[in-house]
Amino acid sequence: MPQSSGLRPKVRGLVGLTFAIILGLAAPAQAQPQPAPGVARVGPPISLPEAGLNAPLWVPRKPPDPNRKLTFRSLPLRFGTSSIQLSNGEEVVDLRDWAAVAVTDVDSEESCTLTLVGPAVVLLAAHCVDAGYPPGTSGEGTIGGKVVFGSQGAYQLRHCGMPAAYKQWTASPVGAPRSSADYALCELDHKVSGVAPESIRYTASVAVGVKIRLMGSGCIDLGISDTGDYIWKDGKRLLRMGYDSVEATGISLLPTQPGLYLRTLSSGSKEPVLCFGDSGGPVTLDVASGGRRVVAVNSGVGATNTATPKAPAFYSYLSPLAAADFQAFLLEWAGPATPDPLHPAPAVRIICGYNRPAGIQGCRS
Repeated sequence: MPQSSGLRPKVRGLVGLTFAIILGLAAPAQAQPQPAPGVARVGPPISLPEAGLNAPLWVPRKPPDPNRKLTFRSLPLRFGTSSIQLSNGEEVVDLRDWAAVAVTDVDSEESCTLTLVGPAVVLLAAHCVDAGYPPGTSGEGTIGGKVVFGSQGAYQLRHCGMPAAYKQWTASPVGAPRSSADYALCELDHKVSGVAPESIRYTASVAVGVKIRLMGSGCIDLGISDTGDYIWKDGKRLLRMGYDSVEATGISLLPTQPGLYLRTLSSGSKEPVLCFGDSGGPVTLDVASGGRRVVAVNSGVGATNTATPKAPAFYSYLSPLAAADFQAFLLEWAGPATPDPLHPAPAVRIICGYNRPAGIQGCRS
């Protein structure tokens, strides 16, 4: 989901949102000089008629690049392994407990996040790996990349798949997701050791009012300039994690498409957790057993239609897993949840919470 400074309004403080921040971390290597931390940058304009969207969305203003490659590093590798305490003093976060989540190294509008959800399967947003080919193009239509989870070296992304409900639409000329079915699953070239995959929940919907956990590192101090542009500050040395409640369901950003998105709202003095670069990251729900489940994928963030520089407000758009489009995609990409013993698949793509129960054989409980 960035670049000059000035005295511009920003979203201030944090009210009603539990969050965690890690500070003082080394900056990633940059291909181009970047403004110093704390300097406000100017992003894309809020109003972008050529995007053809129902509401504003932060977009890179260019179509997908089929030649780009992404490198992801797990949160402990990216941010260190220190335990940190949430601001309300009620929870301590150990990043080793989130080792299945990985973020890209680059500081650009093509940054993304993914989650290990099986011994050799990762979940992320479709627009993170979309090569931008027209509907009906043969092949997978995705880009490549690699993930580093620990000292075992890099795992190569391969056989990335996107739902038919996503690929049937034409790629956006400004880089917006093709649809709210913004999911992708990729296979790794070998199994990850020493990291417990997260477990998904894809059968029970998340209702309005339910509290979910978001995380991101894309930016901080998201606001709106007097000229109608997004403004922000570098967040690549910060990890943000917070709870928020679902504000709406069944949302579409494209007038010709059915709506799937879950939506959360950050307004007034409550700063949003998500920003550009957080696409693909996990949205989790705490469960009664004390564990958690991935219930959605971060897809995008944008100003509300009524947001102003003095009263900024932002929606986060989340693609839910408990949707027919995702369930059909699971079946197509990974096979049936309960394989037919008389017709076993030649190779099973294991996904925790789907064809392997949570808490079993290394899957997170």
